[in-house]
Amino acid sequence: MDRLARIEMFIRVVEEGSFSAAARSLKTTQPTVSKAVAELEQQLKTRLVHRTTRTLSPTEAGAAYYKRVKRLVDLLYEADNDAAPGQDVVRGRLRVNTSALLAGKLVMPAIAAFKLAHPSVAIEVEMDDRRIDLVEHATDVAVRVGSLSDSTLRVRRAGTASSGLFVSPAYLARTGLKLAEASDLARVHFVRYAAQNTLARGKSEGQVSLTVSNGLLAREACLAGVGVAAVPDFLVADDVASGLLLRIEPDSPLPHFEVSLLHPFPHDAPRSVTSFIEFAIAMWRERGFLQA
Repeated sequence: MDRLARIEMFIRVVEEGSFSAAARSLKTTQPTVSKAVAELEQQLKTRLVHRTTRTLSPTEAGAAYYKRVKRLVDLLYEADNDAAPGQDVVRGRLRVNTSALLAGKLVMPAIAAFKLAHPSVAIEVEMDDRRIDLVEHATDVAVRVGSLSDSTLRVRRAGTASSGLFVSPAYLARTGLKLAEASDLARVHFVRYAAQNTLARGKSEGQVSLTVSNGLLAREACLAGVGVAAVPDFLVADDVASGLLLRIEPDSPLPHFEVSLLHPFPHDAPRSVTSFIEFAIAMWRERGFLQA
């Protein structure tokens, strides 16, 4: 077995979390995978994984080695793909990280459409509201909102998303307010999520009846009739179309916010990464989720 094959097996062991799971995904046997990793450790003269009867995890050296060889192997297959006949086929692996706010209505539709268009790309999606280190987590693309401070990453601006004030018919029925009266924000109850500073510029606010951690939870509370919520238009477009939520028109429009895609590759990003970024931006703008 050559060294590249051993490295690929080690990568799969880290990603799958066990020798047996790695063997199944590679369509080989558990002893073969275990032997390959042991031989790689012998070559490097260092332990790469902690082995117990129940768990397997990379050592500190193994985690650092994984991050570097994973990039190299991906680039190798990318080069093979570009050089081979039929190079228009996008292949490789793609790991995407996004927040709860963007996951369901923005990112996953793009992921699903991209997978159908490029079935040879193996895709992993992680949802995390923390701003993770992409290199440390072996992440290829992150979709984020707001200001970006990490200058080590390559940033592609996707566009701006508009926000609005929304209320459910159930809330209006419970409070006896008419929709026009709900635009007087001093008279209503709000559902606020922690990242918000103001709901509408130049307007006094009513009582904050519930505070949640993200816009996804704010939408659910608004649907339940807890109060008025300021959320991105793309998040509630289907709810408005079906009459589950109504849009309130404040005197001053709510601020737009930026959506960007980031990747950690300083040069020659894998084709699966660049293809997905272009695909997602085009889809979001075409469907009106984002404005250029």
